[in-house]
Amino acid sequence: VCNATAGRRLVSLVAQTRSQLGAVSWPGGERSLFDTLIPERSAVFPRYLPWFLRIIDVKAALGSRGWNKAVRASLDIELIDDDLAENAGRWRLELENGEMKVTRGGDGDVRLHTRALASLYGSARDSRHLETLGLLDATDDQHDLIDAIFCGPTAWMPDRF
Repeated sequence: VCNATAGRRLVSLVAQTRSQLGAVSWPGGERSLFDTLIPERSAVFPRYLPWFLRIIDVKAALGSRGWNKAVRASLDIELIDDDLAENAGRWRLELENGEMKVTRGGDGDVRLHTRALASLYGSARDSRHLETLGLLDATDDQHDLIDAIFCGPTAWMPDRF
């Protein structure tokens, strides 16, 4: 659904024909616009599959993702990656005007596992949840900064493989 007007019209069409419909399905993420326009809380997601995401090139991934242009921040991380040595270590992230500059170095104030970075990258979990899982270690102020940097809708796609 591309906008609220189209979404409301689609919901109306489905409501008008609901006596003939057993079920309606549509592609979308777990927080799709269509889902939020349904007046009754009757939507279920029997086939929702969360993304499985693995960052294999930290610099390329973070440098090419879309970022909030209103956020200006820098963050030093120490990334733990047991499988890809080229990802592991200290990184400095600098976000300005929607562009992320990623360089080696920094003081590694925030420690996180590559699984936490993938989750943040796809906006699947916030930093406090990841800390509860033992995948990230940060102060309260750092949590606020991390969540501001990585804010956004949860990644999804309509295709399944």
